[in-house]
Amino acid sequence: MSSQRAIFGKEPSLMVDGSLEGLCLLTPRIQLIADKRIVVREDLDAVRKRGLVSVLSGGGSGHEPAHAGFVGRGMLTAAVCGDVFASPSVDQILLVLRLIGHKGGTIVIVKNYTGDRLNFGLAIERYRAEFSDPEETKVEMILVEDDIATTTASAGPRGICGTLLVHKLVGAMAEEGRSFQRICHAAKSFRNSIRTIGVSLNRSSLFSRTETGKVSDASTIKHSQPLEVEIGLGIHNEPGAGLELFKSMKEVVALMMEYLEEAHCETDLEHNDHTFMMINNLGGLSVLEMQIVCREAVLWMYEKGGRPRDLYITCGAFMTSLKMPGFSITVANCSVGVATCLMAPTECASWIPFRQVNTTSTMQHNLSEFERPKSSEAVDHSSTSRKLTKEQGEALRKAVSGACQAIIDNEQYLNKLDAVSGDGDCGTTLKNLAQNISKVVSHSDCGDPHRLFRLFAEAASTSGGTGGALYGVLFSSFATALARFEDVSQSSSWIAAFGVALKTFVKYSRAGRGQKSMLDALEAIRESALENIVHWNGKDLGEVLDQLAIRCEIAAQGTKDMVAEVGRSSYSAKRKDLPKVPDAGAIAVSLWMREIAASFES
Repeated sequence: MSSQRAIFGKEPSLMVDGSLEGLCLLTPRIQLIADKRIVVREDLDAVRKRGLVSVLSGGGSGHEPAHAGFVGRGMLTAAVCGDVFASPSVDQILLVLRLIGHKGGTIVIVKNYTGDRLNFGLAIERYRAEFSDPEETKVEMILVEDDIATTTASAGPRGICGTLLVHKLVGAMAEEGRSFQRICHAAKSFRNSIRTIGVSLNRSSLFSRTETGKVSDASTIKHSQPLEVEIGLGIHNEPGAGLELFKSMKEVVALMMEYLEEAHCETDLEHNDHTFMMINNLGGLSVLEMQIVCREAVLWMYEKGGRPRDLYITCGAFMTSLKMPGFSITVANCSVGVATCLMAPTECASWIPFRQVNTTSTMQHNLSEFERPKSSEAVDHSSTSRKLTKEQGEALRKAVSGACQAIIDNEQYLNKLDAVSGDGDCGTTLKNLAQNISKVVSHSDCGDPHRLFRLFAEAASTSGGTGGALYGVLFSSFATALARFEDVSQSSSWIAAFGVALKTFVKYSRAGRGQKSMLDALEAIRESALENIVHWNGKDLGEVLDQLAIRCEIAAQGTKDMVAEVGRSSYSAKRKDLPKVPDAGAIAVSLWMREIAASFES
């Protein structure tokens, strides 16, 4: 008999919205900005009046109760949620920064995933740019990287359940009225002492996509054999560090505790007398199983772990992965001051207090609609850059429309490539982006490329996910660079602006040439364009673009034999049992580049 169960719903986006409304119905003193998926403390005005530091976190849905379940006095001021396993958009994050930001400062706690890092980073930069006085917009991002199973990836360790300990520390210090600088220093120091490792019997499988693109009830991807467990499986279904034979819960927990003990952690041992342990249900284990995990972990600590002087433990579902049949263990050493904050009371819905080991409902309807803050007027540079001719503008419209359609038509192909070492949503994310851009290009003046690409960047910001953020960086920086040229009809202006855009892309994505990402295909376009620049004007345009497309296709297919060093694929780069496929993002670039070339052949 199949172990998969039916679910009460088949549309992920509707389930996310319904879940947030349910949370606010059940939880006193929080409010929901429903159309933006933002949960915020009801006493926000009091936070401002007291000059308390605001605390923000968020990320993709599917990890409930993280992060919205930790909004409340003593923890988060607000949380912002994306689609299932997809980062919230830049616009969502920017809106909540405007809402909770004030002179007391805002600390943004982010899990180290490419999409989260990019979207939160871009939103913070845009928020800072809206103020001339830095004191009016004190904001700092605290990046949490606690997953010891992925320490060899150049993208850095993933941020997982240990992120919630940073929530607790920062939230408690903020509630006490500590200064912005002091909280930032404490959070950055404490995060280095946190380490987490997870284990699972199978992938989470609430949603998967069929050949038609519809969401099905359960995944058909077989992840591990019946008597195997996967060490370090990611909370977005990224393959882990490897498979281990399952014999007993005692042996599995012992293996995990040994990994945690061996993990390098920067901490001052002389002044860290307190050990905190979180046992986290990834979504699919029974209470019966979780309590056994707690028992085995505590026994290991006292029998083989050096018998800590003060051990505190909590157990429950803190950061899940839908209904993944697994658990994670987080351990952190800390000083007396940090321990006091971790033990401090909080009013949030989902925090389960720590208890020291071996030491002798009213449902409220709190839905609320905030008046949307007005974004500051963007500076319009279009008057300083010349426009394209009518014929050139229409050619650009045709090329972009064709490129978007190519991505839409290949949604499932890109999803299949991405599913090998990621969460399988690259095609869907880029399809949403392509549809948004198609709407823009059909109603815009394509003779003004600076304004057009600014609109593309805004469309990308609302698309969500890593793909939306990456293309948003490209479009935004390309538009800014293009505005510096007086004659945008010259190919040299476009090539130079594209080069600037790629530098900005590298800055935020941490991607490098040869690391198996869309950058490999983009760099092939830039290099081929520079080599053929003398042929760009006149009758050779179609031929030159065809050469660019060929180089791009070769580079994209070449990623098949590369070792992934960035993005979620990097976390499973050493796995020998996964098939070799080209990078989905690079293939997407080759698809739209080929369509652009085809549009100019005539």
